[in-house]
Amino acid sequence: MSSAKAAATDYHRGGWCPIPIKKGSKQTALGQLAPYLERPATKEEVSSWAWSGVGIVTGRISGVLALDVDGPEGEAELQKHGHPVTPMVRTARGGLHLYFKHPEQHVRTGIRVAPGLDVKAAGGYVVAPPSVGANGKPYEWIVSPEEADLADPPEWLMGLLERERPKEPAGP
Repeated sequence: MSSAKAAATDYHRGGWCPIPIKKGSKQTALGQLAPYLERPATKEEVSSWAWSGVGIVTGRISGVLALDVDGPEGEAELQKHGHPVTPMVRTARGGLHLYFKHPEQHVRTGIRVAPGLDVKAAGGYVVAPPSVGANGKPYEWIVSPEEADLADPPEWLMGLLERERPKEPAGP
């Protein structure tokens, strides 16, 4: 069994929703991603797919909200605000992915909450270890799921997400 398939099997067993990623890419290897944004893959599907790399579907489906930290701006913002101990990945390009428990409310993917900080949630996914990027560098756990459970998103992040939520229309 490949290390990517073994990791995908472990992620699936842990309640996350793994999807196969093309070798050296961030693109899914699935012909149709949409069904797996709505329902978890079955054990049989996970077992049957070819695994060059692994992605984790984000949002309520996996119970994962990921904070994507890119560049010096993103790292400075993260240092300014701080974060609890939670699973964390060093990406192939040197950024960070922090995995948090998905909150009760709907959060869409791709929200830029601050310079260098984006959220991956409903409708998205993150590339996960042991995938390898186009530059040949691996995605690596800094804090693995075995070392820490998913933490609740920090209050500062929830406050920024709250500002991004569509407002209810005003009453008559």
